Amino acid sequence: MAQYFSIYFASDDTEVTPIGDTTNAAEFELRFDLAEEDEEEVELYAEAEAGYEVSDAVISLVLTNTTDLTDRFALGDETKAYGNWGADLNLGSFGSGAASKTFWIKARTQPGDDTVERDDETGLEVEGVVSPE
Repeated sequence: MAQYFSIYFASDDTEVTPIGDTTNAAEFELRFDLAEEDEEEVELYAEAEAGYEVSDAVISLVLTNTTDLTDRFALGDETKAYGNWGADLNLGSFGSGAASKTFWIKARTQPGDDTVERDDETGLEVEGVVSPE
């Protein structure tokens, strides 16, 4: 587990791999020629290690290399209320087990996107205050 908390796929409770490791990353398949917005959103959740809680948590889409594609992704809260494309999501507080916090991510292409590429340069970063429960 990452230090104090991790992000997991809600579909199977597997951990999303950290930035720089794409072995278990969220994936979207989109057609560039249709300027698609993926209808298959991915449900994720943040969970603290047992005995800890995270408050004032904010999830950001971050550039990990050279091509800034963060505006191709949107984050939504547990009700699927999405913010602007590329915007941070205020997750609030979460803990372990039933106190974990669900959120969603979706992707899109933009007009002018005309090549097939794998974006392994955009990551999720979580910042917050960790304290013992």
